[in-house]
Amino acid sequence: MSNEIIQLNASQDKAVKHENGQLIILAGPGSGKTRVIASKIAYLMIDKKIHPSKIFAATFTKKAANEMQNRVTQLVQKKPIGLNIGTFHSLCALLLRRHGSFINIDRNFTIYDSDDQRSLIKIIINEQNLNTQIYNPYKILNKISKNKNHNLVNDFIEEFQPSAYERKINEITHTYQSYLKKNNALDFDDLLIYTYQLLSHSEDVRKEICKQFEHVLIDEFQDTNTLQYEISKLLAAVHMNITVVGDPDQSIYSWRSAKIENINNFQRDYPQHKLVLLEQNYRSTKSILEVANNIIQPSPERIQKEIWTENKIGEPVSMHHFDQGEDEGEFIANTIKEETASKEISPKDIAVMYRTNAQSRIIEEALIVANIKYRIVGGLRFYERKEIKDLLAYLRIIQNENDTVAFIRIVNTPTRGIGKESLAKILLLAEQTGNTVIETIRKNIDENLDKGKNEPSWKIRATTLEGLVNFLFIYDELFANVKNDSISSLLNLIMKLTHYQSAVINKDAQTIEQQNAKKENINELLNIAQEYDEKNSDSPLTEFLHDLSLVADVADVIEDSDDVVTLTTLHSAKGLEFPIVFLPGVEEGLLPHVMALDTEAEIEEERRILYVGITRAKNKLYISTARNRFIAGSPRSAKPSRFLKILSDDTATTRATSAPSRNRNDFIAERKNLIFRKQQTDYTEGMKVQHDIFGTGLIVSIESRSEDQQLTIAFKEKGIKKILASHAPMEIIGQSDVN
Repeated sequence: MSNEIIQLNASQDKAVKHENGQLIILAGPGSGKTRVIASKIAYLMIDKKIHPSKIFAATFTKKAANEMQNRVTQLVQKKPIGLNIGTFHSLCALLLRRHGSFINIDRNFTIYDSDDQRSLIKIIINEQNLNTQIYNPYKILNKISKNKNHNLVNDFIEEFQPSAYERKINEITHTYQSYLKKNNALDFDDLLIYTYQLLSHSEDVRKEICKQFEHVLIDEFQDTNTLQYEISKLLAAVHMNITVVGDPDQSIYSWRSAKIENINNFQRDYPQHKLVLLEQNYRSTKSILEVANNIIQPSPERIQKEIWTENKIGEPVSMHHFDQGEDEGEFIANTIKEETASKEISPKDIAVMYRTNAQSRIIEEALIVANIKYRIVGGLRFYERKEIKDLLAYLRIIQNENDTVAFIRIVNTPTRGIGKESLAKILLLAEQTGNTVIETIRKNIDENLDKGKNEPSWKIRATTLEGLVNFLFIYDELFANVKNDSISSLLNLIMKLTHYQSAVINKDAQTIEQQNAKKENINELLNIAQEYDEKNSDSPLTEFLHDLSLVADVADVIEDSDDVVTLTTLHSAKGLEFPIVFLPGVEEGLLPHVMALDTEAEIEEERRILYVGITRAKNKLYISTARNRFIAGSPRSAKPSRFLKILSDDTATTRATSAPSRNRNDFIAERKNLIFRKQQTDYTEGMKVQHDIFGTGLIVSIESRSEDQQLTIAFKEKGIKKILASHAPMEIIGQSDVN
């Protein structure tokens, strides 16, 4: 047995060595739950000789799944072949590709992400000539998802008909589901719905599937929804060995249909279960944990546990009350400067966590003025970028020609003269005939080009016809190579056939920097493709698209090597930890949020959100409030959160405002002046500069542009360019010799 498994504390060891039956592990923050789960898997494999393929371990993020996989590999000292570790959605997708034929699911199905779903809903709304102000695509998808997550996808249509609006929503839902079926596509909710249906199909089918899994382990159990819990029970129904790990004190995702009640339901459904509490914290100081315990203790009906640590006492939690929100921002920036001055603390060791995205504005302004680099967790992610979605859509359409959403995205990308009316006509003809969009295009091109025959049913304009011929040529070329070419080769072929660089990137990107960024994104996609090519899968394209469609986790965008301060919402902070954490805006109306004051359940979830934020801190914690601040552009007065009343001077050191109160206009002016000073790098006419891209040049003229300067520069090799000083990656190399 590995030394790491041996070096467990008593509670961890008890959890790891509980072999058979039902086990619930309530793990406080920083209690080593990932270590426990990985150790339990390793224990089953090494000591109990359980084959990896007989273990099913589900978690909620790709990052967490990868970490668990790596931990297990380290413990058993080799990569466990066949081990089923992944997110709920990825594991469900795997089960459906293996066994979906029992319920008529084609194993080559496409997985639709949120953008694909919205595109499909918009198609339906346009077809039915509905007012998007009334029938908002986002609201419709939320309604569909909510019902699916409550396992009502088959019967809610008939159950809920209180109004004409609801009946229309139900009609749209039926149409949406029929489109998915026609496109051989599943959305993320479908992955759960159909897995549940698969496991509920018949006892014989369930036994055939579930006899493989001798042990089922579910991480972050407090975040499971109804369907996920039901699937977990069905998977464990044969061998009855199920371990769930969670912390009801960290249940903060009810808006994602997470059910904190599942913890109580588990104890009810499995009356013979064993309960293990992991209360020893290895992350935070005693001072921080004391505040955390005081915050969470008043929560009614919670399962009592109290996290403790053998770590040092540490500095008292620092609580600050400011007059203005801008003061709070400046305090945070100044404190970060002080903390990093000694070089013992790096910017990457610091995080600012807030309840709403709108709160980041003040923090960002302060950090910009202080010249502190930062990143916001949850920005546009890699697979959401246009160039990536375009290229993947080309791969999707050759993998599954029923994929209408992918077709709509790329039929006129690059621009081919195929307008909205022509696109609508293609979709209508495909619907009427039951053919795919590819078959429809091919048939109508043949009819229009065969002039000796009858008049075509759809007379296509010359420009549109040329565009459709061009698209079909690209499709056929790609399809002809899909079986023999690697994924990276297919991507390069797409780039070549579509002239993507010149026709799309150069057209969409407004600056050289944006062009380079887009090219770097594509190169990264090629890197990913090449990694898949090395696997030599029997169906590499299906596998490639399957895995990429499941990539989603705001935490995945965080790279430890990036030495910048992290800004994040408290919801996105789950699972993270930092030596120093700032919690600004802990005020009534923000935390608890004004939209979460209707029920006690909502208020208690807000309490848990604060608890999650506090327990992200390892060494230092700063909590702050402001009596006055701007929220979404409007002034608002506030008072400290009700959750802070429980704290005494013994647990947290409270300070009045330590930053001068200033007029907001002065603050903004300071920010603009700083930017302007940076832009005014003493450029003068006749100055020689070295540009990172354009090379050596001579400044011909300088013009003022609001808070910027426009430089006209004559470059030796690239000619005359007009460049804003603020966007000029260049340095001064001297003065011209010409007078």
